[in-house]
Amino acid sequence: MEAPEQWQGPSFNNEMSKYKLDELRASDALLLGRVTYQIFADYWPFETDEEGFAERMNGLPKYVVATTLDKAEWNNSTLIKENVADEISKLKQQDGQDIVVYGSAVFSRRSCTMTWSTSTGS
Repeated sequence: MEAPEQWQGPSFNNEMSKYKLDELRASDALLLGRVTYQIFADYWPFETDEEGFAERMNGLPKYVVATTLDKAEWNNSTLIKENVADEISKLKQQDGQDIVVYGSAVFSRRSCTMTWSTSTGS
């Protein structure tokens, strides 16, 4: 799989970059599947940029849905190995900003079949 900086290809421009940075600043947690987590954990801890994207990525709490990982060592990472729907519902009910899901195709596909509950009913 290509490195994250190569995912968007030539369509990634300044407007898109600003959108992604604003999205990240409007969140206070990342929700990742195992594959995306491993790619990001190998990449982001070593990155810096003037806009602060890398600093934000490295500083935010990261919740990793993975049954095959024994540990998640990237800064502020927590494994969710079981009761996934319940654990994510608990995260969603906490006060704060948005939770961003990056990549994580397998997790996203599986999450479509989960029943979510939040304090707002969404």
